Amino acid sequence: MIVEDDPYYFLQMPDYGSENNRYPASETEFLESLIPSYLRIDVDGRVLRCDSFSKVIAPGSRAGWITAAPIFIERLTRHAEVGTQATSGWAQSFIAKLLVDEWKMSGWIEWLKGLGFEYTKRRDYIVGAMNEEFDVSPASTEEGDYVVLSRGKSLISFVPPMAGMFLWIRVALEEHPRYDGENAVELMDELWKRIAVKEDLLIAPGRMFAAGDEQREEAAKYFKVAFSVGEKKEVDEMVKRFGRAVRWFFKGKT
Repeated sequence: MIVEDDPYYFLQMPDYGSENNRYPASETEFLESLIPSYLRIDVDGRVLRCDSFSKVIAPGSRAGWITAAPIFIERLTRHAEVGTQATSGWAQSFIAKLLVDEWKMSGWIEWLKGLGFEYTKRRDYIVGAMNEEFDVSPASTEEGDYVVLSRGKSLISFVPPMAGMFLWIRVALEEHPRYDGENAVELMDELWKRIAVKEDLLIAPGRMFAAGDEQREEAAKYFKVAFSVGEKKEVDEMVKRFGRAVRWFFKGKT
């Protein structure tokens, strides 16, 4: 059995800097641009796919849907009857009205096209702002990472995302004068507090997303930043404050 949990599936984007960063000309062009789901190659009915309206219509809807073989749907229905029972009735009514009576399938696809195009522009803008603030250049890796070069040191790195609404930024603690290989959580908490208290920025520390204690040390080296909200001038200010905090941090101060 394969559980394909993919809430950001419809928020796919072309490569950063790609010439294909344009609005899809048709429904067919948009749908063919999406990476195929495991459902496309499932011949035994073993794939259970989970999608979400929360990421593409409204976060407060807290609603989604499951695509699977009838035998799985029947069992999930019985489980829901004695467990979660159902998501918000208001949310279900709102989404059903929107998709069935207002948008219909063509309107739904047009909405997804516009949403993906808008997020691509926002992704490109925050990456461009990081480039301007830190002098970003591609790293010499096959994965196409980007690294930030400052005073001869690579202070942070990130991969321009190709889906979703977040930029994951890795801080190069290996370059920090007080890093001993085991104190990532402690050092990154110092930087996080500096960003929150002195720079008045709220970003998510990567350690919050560690799958377990074994991943906590490496996960602590990351920050998760949303680019789905904020005007351009706000993004510029955020990047400026973040850069100021990072440069302060690498001076080894506490």
